[in-house]
Amino acid sequence: SAIALPALPLPPGRRPNLSRFSPKVLVPAFVCVLTGFSLSVLSPTLQPHLSRPPLNYSISMLGWVLSAACLAYALLAPLCGAIDDRTEGRFAFSLMAFGCIVCGIGFCLLGPIPWSLFGWRVPQNDVSCWTGICLIGVGCSFSIIPVFKRILLYARHDSEGQRELATAGVLSMCMSTGSFFGPTVGGIVCQVASPQSVYAVCGVSFVILGVLVQAVDFAPGFRSDPARSGASIGLMSQTGPSC
Repeated sequence: SAIALPALPLPPGRRPNLSRFSPKVLVPAFVCVLTGFSLSVLSPTLQPHLSRPPLNYSISMLGWVLSAACLAYALLAPLCGAIDDRTEGRFAFSLMAFGCIVCGIGFCLLGPIPWSLFGWRVPQNDVSCWTGICLIGVGCSFSIIPVFKRILLYARHDSEGQRELATAGVLSMCMSTGSFFGPTVGGIVCQVASPQSVYAVCGVSFVILGVLVQAVDFAPGFRSDPARSGASIGLMSQTGPSC
C-alpha cells in the first residue's frame, strides 16, 4: 500500500545549470556522442551488409549478430566499471581510448576495411564478421562506462545533487545525439555508397579518436587525481570540484 512506501527525496530547489561545467567536459562528452553513434549506426546498415554475398545471412542470423554486440557489451561493462572504481578514475581516459580503438578495429573487421596492407586484405567471412561485431560491443563498454564519473568530475555546481542531475542530463543528451545521427548518417551514406564504406570510416575515425583521447590524457591539465579532488560519487564535497 501507499503507506508502506518509503518517503521520496525532495527535488532540488532549482534546476541545475548545464553550462556550469569545465571546458574539459567536451572530451568525455564527445566520446559519449560517438559511442552512441557507433551502437545506432548498425541499425540501418547491418541488414544490407550481411544479407548479400558472400555471407548471405538470414533475418534470424542478423538478429543473432546484433545480439552478440549487446552481449559483449553487457559482459564487459561490469569489468570496465570495476577497473574504473578500483583505480578511482585515474585511468578513465585510457579506458575510453582503449574502447575507441577496440571499437574501431571491430568496424574494420566487420566491413571489412576495403584497403590492403602490403598486398593483404581482411577477408569477409564468418570469423571477421563475428569477431568484429563482438569487438564493437567490447569497445563501446570500455568507452562509455567511465564517462559518467569523468563528466561528474568537471561539474562546477554548488551541491552534490545538482552535480549529479546535471551530469545525468549531459550524458543523456550526448547519447541521444549520437543515437540520432547514427541511423541518419549511416542510412544516407549506405544509400549513396555502401555499408562497407560506413564501417571503414567508422573504424578509422574511432582508432584516431582513441589515439587523440590518450594524447589528451598526457596533457598536464588533464592529469588530475579524481580521488584527491573528491570526484568519486559519494565523496564529493559541497564546494564542488576544483577543475
